[in-house]
Amino acid sequence: MEQAQVLDDVSEAIADVYREHYVLESTAVKSYLVDDLLVCVLEDVGTTEEQAAIDRDSVLERRRSFQRRHEPTFCEAVERLTGRRVKSFLSANHVADRIAAEVFFLEPAAAA
Repeated sequence: MEQAQVLDDVSEAIADVYREHYVLESTAVKSYLVDDLLVCVLEDVGTTEEQAAIDRDSVLERRRSFQRRHEPTFCEAVERLTGRRVKSFLSANHVADRIAAEVFFLEPAAAA
């Protein structure tokens, strides 16, 4: 399978988890692969209530909890779709701009 298709499939798999278990209002999801680093960027994440919240720390904690809970699902999808093992997983969020990033550090690709 071509890399562009794999990245599209990864984007869709990550977006599906957000749609099912959190809030993702649009399909603005894009994945990037550079060497052993895979980054999935999601836009329009969360709710308008989160965006308006004064206590951003509680919103970030809720998002971190979601990401910790679904880390195995994220990693399984990436491993299945890329054929590579995930060494490490990180998440980042920006509440005001409603952006999230799921970052996967992959084992090196097998030699061809």
